[in-house]
Amino acid sequence: MAEFFEDDSAIARYFVENSEHGTFADPQIDVEVLAQKIGLSVDDTNDALYELSGLVKVSLDHVLVQGTLFAEFDRHWKPWNPADDALKLGADILNDPDFPADCKQIAESYGWEPRRLNSVVHYMLKRQLIVDFQAMGTQPWAIVRIVGNDHLRRFVKSRS
Repeated sequence: MAEFFEDDSAIARYFVENSEHGTFADPQIDVEVLAQKIGLSVDDTNDALYELSGLVKVSLDHVLVQGTLFAEFDRHWKPWNPADDALKLGADILNDPDFPADCKQIAESYGWEPRRLNSVVHYMLKRQLIVDFQAMGTQPWAIVRIVGNDHLRRFVKSRS
């Protein structure tokens, strides 16, 4: 894991705590407004955003969060850990031939909101544990369906 600093964490925390669904550009904010909200100068905010490159995208002074930020940081400010949830989901996918692939059905079976499941999806996508079924127009879900692959089997096996 990369090393993050206090300013980086302040930005990550802002996005974790202010995201409704845990998907790309949820939320999005201007750099200047973000700096004000987290109590940093614009220069310090830009430096921290640079350190978070790959987890956020800055376009014309507008910050767009990437879903992988939630996979990385939710465990610090949310009552769940995407790594633990990925292991649970992965084991259920592999061990139950009738386990649903539909995100809504999965979330309902676990009692999870889209925000939590999406964080797990980004964790799993980053590690190539599931087939990449990302598509436009799938809100509130980050992906169309969740289907495991051989990497998922090895992931679950190595953590069991």
